[in-house]
Amino acid sequence: MRRAWCWGIIAASGMGFVPGAVRAQDVSAWAPGTYALWVCRSGPCRDSTDQRLVTRGVLVLGGSSELLTALPESLQRALSPRYARVKANGCFDVSPQPTGSESYAGIARQAGIVWTSVDSVGAISFQLYRSPDAAHDVLLHRVGDELIGRGDSRGAGSAAVAWSPDTVIARRIGPVDLARCAHAALRRLEYLRQLRRLG
Repeated sequence: MRRAWCWGIIAASGMGFVPGAVRAQDVSAWAPGTYALWVCRSGPCRDSTDQRLVTRGVLVLGGSSELLTALPESLQRALSPRYARVKANGCFDVSPQPTGSESYAGIARQAGIVWTSVDSVGAISFQLYRSPDAAHDVLLHRVGDELIGRGDSRGAGSAAVAWSPDTVIARRIGPVDLARCAHAALRRLEYLRQLRRLG
């Protein structure tokens, strides 16, 4: 009943301010950790066979970019977010999106992120994709032991889209562990290097 009530409130509010949501400063203090992540079309999904699933994987929200200094330099480079002027304080490792998905989520398989609190709506925000002309912006509220909200794909020029928002769910599964996605990013970088050599 509580979950149904929460989804009703979020849908009615357009996933902006959620009545009864935890204050932003409390959300940002609670948020650091490792999460199972789902990005879905037209409502929540938690099954890999669900046709609404865009991508799923692991999201890590660190408490500070200083956590990166504890990782080997190779992993720090793998987590450097593209087109950002500050160091990553989190990362993700997700599955490839199905062909024809109307979302920019899942195009980048692994990357570092810069997550911040949004005080005006008691939420946190970050991006699951960023390029010079496109992005996927995520805004999440805390609901119980989860972070729930929306993901918006946007672009300019040939990358401009008018897709409806995604539903994004992050369920806490442990403490901060940046290596969960850093190692995956490093493996993918090595794979791409090998492809370039073969080409």
